[in-house]
Amino acid sequence: MSGPLTIDDNLVLRCIECQHFFLPRELHVFVVRFREHGEARALPVEICPHCYDRIASAEVVDIKLEDMKRSYFITLTRHQYEQTIMAERWGMLYDEKTDKIMSRSLLAS
Repeated sequence: MSGPLTIDDNLVLRCIECQHFFLPRELHVFVVRFREHGEARALPVEICPHCYDRIASAEVVDIKLEDMKRSYFITLTRHQYEQTIMAERWGMLYDEKTDKIMSRSLLAS
């Protein structure tokens, strides 16, 4: 993320591939335009700015959908994000479903 959360930031996205956190406004959107049955269509595809940092650069003029991988994100609330960050600092895992921080150890404590 490009700085601390503000009061208005209630959702945080995490890229599944690179594990970086992003605010929704920081994502790149690649719009694929095509024709289907004679009608113009557009398909917006959200792209991780860390995995595909070159997409937003000025030198990229023409890119094909075949060359593009879609990014997948986990959506976290502000509370879930803060708990995830705290758990990872301690070397543990945060389970969003149970709202509990758990050990990474295979042994039950």
